[in-house]
Amino acid sequence: MSSPESAFVDFHSHLMPGVDDGSRTLDEALDGVDQMVAAGVGRIITTPHFRGSLTQVPEAMASRLAELDAAWAQLSDAVAQRWPDLRFSRGVEVLLDDPAVDLEDARLRLDAGSAVLVEWPGFRVPPRSVEMVAALVATGTRPVIAHPERYGPRGSDLQLMHSWKNEGAFLQVNQGSLVGHYGKAIQRAAEGLLAAGVVDCLCTDFHARPGYRLLLSTVRERFVRAGLEDAFLQLAGTNPGLVLDGGVPIPVGPISLDVGAWSRVRMLFGGR
Repeated sequence: MSSPESAFVDFHSHLMPGVDDGSRTLDEALDGVDQMVAAGVGRIITTPHFRGSLTQVPEAMASRLAELDAAWAQLSDAVAQRWPDLRFSRGVEVLLDDPAVDLEDARLRLDAGSAVLVEWPGFRVPPRSVEMVAALVATGTRPVIAHPERYGPRGSDLQLMHSWKNEGAFLQVNQGSLVGHYGKAIQRAAEGLLAAGVVDCLCTDFHARPGYRLLLSTVRERFVRAGLEDAFLQLAGTNPGLVLDGGVPIPVGPISLDVGAWSRVRMLFGGR
């Protein structure tokens, strides 16, 4: 099978079979890839969960990477046969549960480049998160902070978002957050981040198994209705590609999907 014309790039998904809370079987994983390709994704970097603290325990790290290697070999071979034109690679979603993570191994980075997808433990931002971001950047790593809108009240803290970005991090919002997949509070937070102009990329965080829906087309339609299709193409296509290739995302600027988003961001800035 050959891929249709593709505009989107996605570096956050859970497609490796049987290694985390994403696809459980190869068939589920291939069905997930089918859905992504049909929605217009032409480059996929799949990112199973990985605890950063494992990098401090060589035996545990080797065991986890061996598990991921085996799942990747199975999946990548099958995808290459099914979608020969698809650019399909790997990384991980690193849980920053240790301030001294070692991300030297290329398998921990997105498509073996300089960018690494990271998340905070327990969906809570730790007290010294800015220092942790700075420490990662100092090693030559470019941290991409996954779904900041999901980290409770601090996920709407614009000063904190700017601090992360000033240290060299990028921000990746989940597409599903913008259509209520994680609840209304997280939707409001995601809309507020867009309205504040701090979002660099939109990715799927697709867990390809029964009960999970790929929401890319639904989210795209919301942007289209708002007259913002070009912004969606940049956030879900151009910018993720730049991150993967070692570049810097193009600022999209503040965008509003509805009047409510502008009202919320005005409140955050004291009504200005």
